[in-house]
Amino acid sequence: MLRRILKFEMIYLTTNLTLLQLSIPDELRSRVMGTMSLRSELMPVGAFITGIDADLVGPKITTLIPGGIARLIAVTIFFTSPTVHEYHVVQTGKGIAATSPAWAG
Repeated sequence: MLRRILKFEMIYLTTNLTLLQLSIPDELRSRVMGTMSLRSELMPVGAFITGIDADLVGPKITTLIPGGIARLIAVTIFFTSPTVHEYHVVQTGKGIAATSPAWAG
């Protein structure tokens, strides 16, 4: 089970970072990737706050509320971001690849 979870985590992170790098102009890429590295560094702080929240309101609500907020943000970005709609998925001889928006080159 753990192996399966780690496999999907690796697929998610690879896809996420690839699409992020395709979406960002070259002159801003290092700044954005630096901000993304904060995710790993701030994870213990989030775990601490989540632990306190789980003790106060319970683990089910602690999971459902942030999950609902994240889902709302993802759906909103999907339907309102022109950048997301500019991606094209193409079938290549080596598999499936995503192409960048037209302005990214």
